[in-house]
Amino acid sequence: MPKPLTADDRFEVTNLLASYAYAMDGSDPQAFLDCFIPDAEMDIGYRTVKGEAEMREFADYFAAKPGRPWYHHITTISIEGDAERCRSRSYMIMTVLDEAGGTKLNGSCNYLDEFVKVDGRWLFAKHTVVV
Repeated sequence: MPKPLTADDRFEVTNLLASYAYAMDGSDPQAFLDCFIPDAEMDIGYRTVKGEAEMREFADYFAAKPGRPWYHHITTISIEGDAERCRSRSYMIMTVLDEAGGTKLNGSCNYLDEFVKVDGRWLFAKHTVVV
């Protein structure tokens, strides 16, 4: 029987969500890929990618996407599971800077995520965006 999810596990999963957001906002394809297991799946509503090659192509596409700077804000994170596998539900809002330098809401959604611990490190196994 797997061990229960610890406070350290919850912290690491929350930190992984932050790393994902920083990688997306910072146009860093490798940092993005480092958040996922090699055969991870990601469904962002308008596109589903699975596996390392498709994830790499998406990371490169997203890094080149115009309109920066934008910021992913991940909040209200609920985590359930055990010390080997867990899932989370969270809210995400994205903001951008307008022409005057003010903050403008660009979108919002729910994240439904599945994580696995690999060699002591939590990684995304599946990332789903639900509008």
